[in-house]
This record gives sequence, C-alpha cells and structure tokens, in this order.
Amino acid sequence: MRIHSLFSSLIEIDNRPFSRDDKRYTEKKNKSERARRKKEDIARLRSIVDVCLSVDPRIKRIKQEEKEAREAKKRGKAGTPQNLKAREEEEKKKAEEEAKRKEEEEKVRGVTFPLFQLI
Repeated sequence: MRIHSLFSSLIEIDNRPFSRDDKRYTEKKNKSERARRKKEDIARLRSIVDVCLSVDPRIKRIKQEEKEAREAKKRGKAGTPQNLKAREEEEKKKAEEEAKRKEEEEKVRGVTFPLFQLI
C-alpha cells in the first residue's frame, strides 16, 4: 500500500492492478486534496504566528522604534542634534560675515579723501 508523504491522502492507492484511468483519477483527487490541506495548514500556522507576534512585547518595542524612526525621517534631518549644530554654526558664520561687511561699509563712508577736503 502506498501513501503520499506530504499531507497524506484520503484516497489510498493499492498495489493491485487498476486501470490507467482509475489511477489518474485517484492521483488527481489526491493532488487536489493535498493542495487544499496544505493551504489550510499554512493559513493555520500563519494565524498562530500572527497571534504570537501581536502578543510578544519585544516585537511591539521593535515596531514602535521603527515607527519612530520613520516619523523622524519624515520630519526631516533638521531634527537631529548634529544638523542643529551645523545650522547654528552656519548662522553664526553668516552673522559674522554680515557684521564684517557692515563694518567695512562704515569705514568706506567715514573715510574722506584729501581732495574732497580741499575743495
């Protein structure tokens, strides 16, 4: 007697002689039954895994961290401490350059040429 190993079939094939059509019919039924049982088993196993993942606090913590990371990325890179320092330094440089430029303008305005004093 031969039984298929994967999700054993309901219809067993004996070693006694069958007609070719009977064997094909039986194999077709067995194949469809194995496929149905495999699908049910995978669905059952998937539901068990889903329940385990939803209950496990480690998985919840990891998902929360990933969610926070995605939100931080959406807000932009401006929120990170390194970028805040870079922005502050850039603003400081701009302020210094502006102050230097104004100081030079004041010097230029304050300078009078001797030719103009004579006239």
